[in-house]
Amino acid sequence: MIQRLLLIGIVATLGVTHAGAAQCTTYQNDVNVGIPLVSRRTTPQTSSVMASASSLPINAADCGAIPNRTVDQTPAIQAAINTSCGAATNKGSPPPVYIPAGQYLIVNLYIRCSGLVFYGAGSGGAGGGLGGTRLCSLNSTAPMLTVGTPTAPVARVTLQDFVLSGFCGPTFPPGGITMACLYCHVNRVGIAGFNNFGMEFTGAASQCCGFDDVNQAEIQVAATTTLPTYAFRVTGMEGPAGGPDGVSVFNSNVNAGCGGVGNGFIDFVTPGTDIAASSGWIGNRFEANCNSAFYAINGTMQLARFAGNRWENTGSGGLAIRLANPVTTDPPAIFTGNVWACGPGNCSYTDATGRSVRWQEAFGPHTTSPDFFTSQTAGGGASAVTLTDQTTAIGTTTILNTRLIPGAGLYRATVSLLLVTAGTGGTISATVGWNNGILAQSGTTSTLSTRSAPGTEVDGSFLFFSAASQNITYLTTFTGVTGAGRYTLRVRLEYVSP
Repeated sequence: MIQRLLLIGIVATLGVTHAGAAQCTTYQNDVNVGIPLVSRRTTPQTSSVMASASSLPINAADCGAIPNRTVDQTPAIQAAINTSCGAATNKGSPPPVYIPAGQYLIVNLYIRCSGLVFYGAGSGGAGGGLGGTRLCSLNSTAPMLTVGTPTAPVARVTLQDFVLSGFCGPTFPPGGITMACLYCHVNRVGIAGFNNFGMEFTGAASQCCGFDDVNQAEIQVAATTTLPTYAFRVTGMEGPAGGPDGVSVFNSNVNAGCGGVGNGFIDFVTPGTDIAASSGWIGNRFEANCNSAFYAINGTMQLARFAGNRWENTGSGGLAIRLANPVTTDPPAIFTGNVWACGPGNCSYTDATGRSVRWQEAFGPHTTSPDFFTSQTAGGGASAVTLTDQTTAIGTTTILNTRLIPGAGLYRATVSLLLVTAGTGGTISATVGWNNGILAQSGTTSTLSTRSAPGTEVDGSFLFFSAASQNITYLTTFTGVTGAGRYTLRVRLEYVSP
């Protein structure tokens, strides 16, 4: 009796117990596949034709997994994964692994084989329960689910219909799902309660990894993160290997909070000399409620395509985009048809190499950021220039090199000269220059007299054809200017059509 009371006291103190090593009981020709052993008949029913190992799911209940938030179910669920991987053949994929509805306490899980389908009973339902399968992590020092590694990548793994949560422990695990994978698929998976990232794509396309897709995912970035944390992260490799290529994220939802500066939606990490390329983000909804600075998109990338997404921060922290591609002449990113709802905060855009393409972007309700896509950028030039309180003429300056993207086509340059402080004599004009592939051309505004009243403005708009890989420039000209006059120059450049 004393021993029993002592055992109960130890369990109550620790709160969580750990199941022993699990073994799986499977019937490779059982027509009742997917039904837990406790619900099966005494004599297994068999089919008339022997089924292949890859055609029959392994039910984690047959490996001892029990919906439970006090006993660690990692051994049982990991045993189901390992049993599946062990059943794979050179010509056949491993059998799928099914996790029945309920809440399961885990530490973390690993998938080390290709072709595995890992699925649950859905990502819905309040707190898991019969409405879904919830895997809740406790005291993990690794991401909740690791699918391959850069040194041991996998291919064609499918994750589907479950939730990963890091809210079962006193601290968040350092990541949700990390994938070094080729042609892998994530469908209807929810991720919540993590630091660093919700979903990470890693590895290098030159060696293994990329062309993964995510559809109808739901990622929650908690307001209590203790490190800068993003919903998605694309991580390249050291040296010249590069990063994963062709990652696509569709029709997914992100909700984000932040306890401090540094959280965001999408982060591109490039530790090497080459970069991740050609990702696609289409039809997603990114929502934040942050009063501190919040990043919509951050990092070094190549040909990242953002189409038809909604980006929103209802807090006062705004949304920031920080882009760069110092490696190739391709644009870091291409934006088309996105809606930006910056809320009461201001939104900002910086392309450090000046080559991104923006087309038919729209502002949503409550946006107070008229300069979101008009901030001047460094490096290769900007699609917009605002130079205030100028006192001298500005020499020929490149606003954009057309390169191959956007390339040859019609452009429109709109120029404004605004007199801030009157001088004693002379005039100022602004000129835009371009090259149509045959001849260098230019257009000049009418002159602004420095003796005019402050606030006097001269504007000009020029529609022209530029060839590919040509500089589009601007300059200002002083003619007989005297006195201490000051002016503001604004230039806005638009790509109209091929």
